[in-house]
Amino acid sequence: MAKLLALVLFGFFITGGIPTARSLNIGLKNAVVCEGKKSTISCKNGYTISIALANYGRDNKKICPHKNIRTTKCISSRSVALIKAFCNGRKSCSLFASNSVFGDPCRGTHKYIQVLYICRKTIVKWATVCERSYRSISCPKGQLITIQSASYGRRDRSTCPSSSIKTISCAAKKSANIIKNSCNNKRSCLLIANNGIFGDPCVGTYKYLTVSYLCMRPRLKEVVACERKPGLIACPSRKTIRIYYASYGRTDKKTCPHSSMKTTNCHAQSSIKKNWLIAMESDPVYLTLQTAFSAIHAKEHTSISVFIMIAYSQVS
Repeated sequence: MAKLLALVLFGFFITGGIPTARSLNIGLKNAVVCEGKKSTISCKNGYTISIALANYGRDNKKICPHKNIRTTKCISSRSVALIKAFCNGRKSCSLFASNSVFGDPCRGTHKYIQVLYICRKTIVKWATVCERSYRSISCPKGQLITIQSASYGRRDRSTCPSSSIKTISCAAKKSANIIKNSCNNKRSCLLIANNGIFGDPCVGTYKYLTVSYLCMRPRLKEVVACERKPGLIACPSRKTIRIYYASYGRTDKKTCPHSSMKTTNCHAQSSIKKNWLIAMESDPVYLTLQTAFSAIHAKEHTSISVFIMIAYSQVS
């Protein structure tokens, strides 16, 4: 671990300086996933993941001990970039330790993912709209709105000042639900402050809408299709599905249970093409996994019940 921490500090140095205790917020966290396994890392509410160091390979014999260890000097050059793509800016993410994701940096050696990450405090944004007015809120490309709170009414006299203020203890009960349904998981959203949407919680008082929100990267979605059965992933119009990883084979006994399971260490090397994008042009369009992956290494798996697992997100 001392070696890893030294590498982390060196990495921060060459990419912009050693972080302060304040910027780290709650310190470094460590996660290990042995080859063929999947695990989730996460941060508490209000924080998002920032990857400091990541590797798929092996640098010692103690972590994920196994009979097949030919080397302890094994590093996947793709590890950091891929895991940052999976996890950075998200509240949680799944890590799948597989050659189908990272390639095989040391054949014949049982590998693992080791990750050091930081939970950084997410910046909460605020928006206020006076009654009978409107404004839009938005997030940068690749991030979506997550509503934290919303209130239509009045809590003070200084916000949206008016001569018509009979009370400063006024809030529409369904404000938050209405705004969440309207704005969550969108890149931009129009906020309209009027009684027609929220009702009138205090007749005769000039009101305003106050909204707090986060801009966060969408969580990766996963879909599984069992052998000889179709699986569908869908994308709205003007969106594109970005495939982060895909595995055709078998890595456990729980997924797609079957009487024919001779191994749980099986995957097709050609399951995914680098930076594969599947464009979806109509609303909705579906990709049939069975069609996309049928006949991949079919001869290798004739006596094994296999499945396809894909992680993807929708991008503008």
